[in-house]
Amino acid sequence: MPETNPVIIVGAGPAGLGVARNLNRHCMIVEAESVPGGLMRSKQIDGYVFDWAGHIFFTRIQRINDLVSGLMQANFHWQNRESWVFSKRTYTRYPFQANTYGLPVSVIKECLMGLAESTF
Repeated sequence: MPETNPVIIVGAGPAGLGVARNLNRHCMIVEAESVPGGLMRSKQIDGYVFDWAGHIFFTRIQRINDLVSGLMQANFHWQNRESWVFSKRTYTRYPFQANTYGLPVSVIKECLMGLAESTF
């Protein structure tokens, strides 16, 4: 017997579109913007293009990477992260909190103590 309850999904971002795709039934997606994508969009202001944070897509699950790149096709660019923070006369990989190698021992100790204080 077919399901008769309507399914309404609020938001056509990656999560809403993913739910709609995997429900395997008819549903209605309600989106405030004129196009789907959620925060995965760019905005042009005074001739400059600004990317919203959704352009940064993180997952270590290969089938999700394959799905997104397959759906986006030519509109998908893979970029290996190469970000560094310059502090205490040394370059440290980003994110700074997880990459303290090369920093003075006193700075590493301060970072670890701050982590311990915020955790416990």
